[in-house]
Amino acid sequence: MIRPEHLVVLIGSNPLPNYIAVRALQPQRVTLLHTTETAAVKDRLRTALAAEVPDMWMDAVPTDGFRAERIRDSCTRLPYVTHLNYTGGTKPMAAHALDALGLAPENCSYVDERDQVLRFDDGRSEKLGRLDIKLTLDLLLRLHDCTAPPSVTVTGAPQLSDAEAIRDVVLTDPRNAAQFYSEGKRLESLGLTKAKDQPFIPSDFHGGLTQTGIPGSGWTARQLKAWCDFMGGNWLELCVEDWVKTAVEGDYTDMQQGVNVTNREGRCFQVDVACVRGCRLHLMSVTTDDSLSLCKSKLFEVALRARQMGGDLARACIVCLLHRTSEKEGKHIDLLRADVASAWDDPVKPEAFGLEDLKTWAGVEVEQSLDSLRDWLNS
Repeated sequence: MIRPEHLVVLIGSNPLPNYIAVRALQPQRVTLLHTTETAAVKDRLRTALAAEVPDMWMDAVPTDGFRAERIRDSCTRLPYVTHLNYTGGTKPMAAHALDALGLAPENCSYVDERDQVLRFDDGRSEKLGRLDIKLTLDLLLRLHDCTAPPSVTVTGAPQLSDAEAIRDVVLTDPRNAAQFYSEGKRLESLGLTKAKDQPFIPSDFHGGLTQTGIPGSGWTARQLKAWCDFMGGNWLELCVEDWVKTAVEGDYTDMQQGVNVTNREGRCFQVDVACVRGCRLHLMSVTTDDSLSLCKSKLFEVALRARQMGGDLARACIVCLLHRTSEKEGKHIDLLRADVASAWDDPVKPEAFGLEDLKTWAGVEVEQSLDSLRDWLNS
């Protein structure tokens, strides 16, 4: 692929496709053609590109998103353009920029997110996976004007072995999840001083925990909070993160769990588990609840967040304790899957994994297999 001397990209509402196009084409100079509505998007993209490719010359040119004469005038004023990537912007911007610049088909391209390729108008294509574009969750957040505090290591925090101990008890009898959740909330409400008078000593464990009492001697308030959150459901996030790492066999550019994010409107949401592989974000909502309404709400939210952050390349799913064998129809995971099928016309739909999937991933009561998780990660 020939490196263009001067690339023009059309800025839309999502800066990620533009970022991918610039990193894939590696131009010597890039012009960001934007509208008033996408000026802030342009600024975030420019900042991110300057940090990753500091030696690339960049400028930004305003235009109109719909008026042909304004779009043509903006394009004809640009100095010696050698390539146009029209992934972003409006349809009029793409049509009139192509016409005004008059470039040969081999010098026009767009990012096809569905097939993970960079397509050229002469019929050629380049697989994005073959290009040196390594996204991270931090970069995706910065592109979308979101912030997340740096991770803090808590001494004496729960370990994966603790999560596996709770996992086996809960997957054998899902009612135990609610008991752990309630106990975690109770200890958190007591606070460190009062909780020390009523320590929670886990019982009926096959493997046990690394702590014999919660809270333990010499604990800090932060350590108690970590264990209360852990019993409240974070144990499953640790398990899911470990399953994903095993399933992808190290083939990922970033993996994070339990990230608290604040968006540009000041609203907060949590990224339970995120895996970034090349240019694709896999966002997973994890809950120990078995309420159909709550699981549906969480699935719809994670699908929206994934699309906002990762565009059409992103994949979203929920991991929960809904199952097929419940006598209570309201806890049947197939009802959630049916709601997803009816609500999404898009061929790429969010996935729902339930109790039977978790038992298979963990090898509880069945032979262990990560095939269903691996298939989703490779979809």
